[in-house]
Amino acid sequence: MSIIKIKMKVTLYDVVLDREHELGQFDDLTIGRSQLADVVIPNKKGLAEYVSRTHCILRQEGENLMIYDHWSKNGTFVNGERVSSRLGTLIQPNDLISLGPYTFRAKIEYEFEKVLRTPTTSKSLKPTEIAK
Repeated sequence: MSIIKIKMKVTLYDVVLDREHELGQFDDLTIGRSQLADVVIPNKKGLAEYVSRTHCILRQEGENLMIYDHWSKNGTFVNGERVSSRLGTLIQPNDLISLGPYTFRAKIEYEFEKVLRTPTTSKSLKPTEIAK
C-alpha cells in the first residue's frame, strides 16, 4: 500500500522591491516590520509605518495556504479583499497580497511524493493471554 505525501513550496515576490522571498517548509510564518518577523518589511522612505510589527501570518493547513491578519491597523488584503483575523483567506497561486504600500505575488508549487508503507503484522494472542 502507498500514500501520496504533498509538499508545498511557497515563494512571495515583492512587487515593490523587485525581489523574491523563498519560504520553504513552514507551519506559521509572520510578515511585518519587526526584525523578529520571518519576512521583514524594510522601512524604505517611511513606507513601513503602514505595516505593523507582526502584520499578518501565513499558515499551511494541510494542502492549503491561508493568510490571517494579525490585528494590524491598516489591514491585510488579498486581491483587494480585506483578510479576517479570525477566519483568514485561502491563498491561490498568483494572488496579490497587500500590506500597506507593499504588494506580494504568491507563487505556490506542489511536490508529490509516493511513500510506500509496509504492511503491519499483528501479533496473534493466545486465548489465555486475552483472558488476563
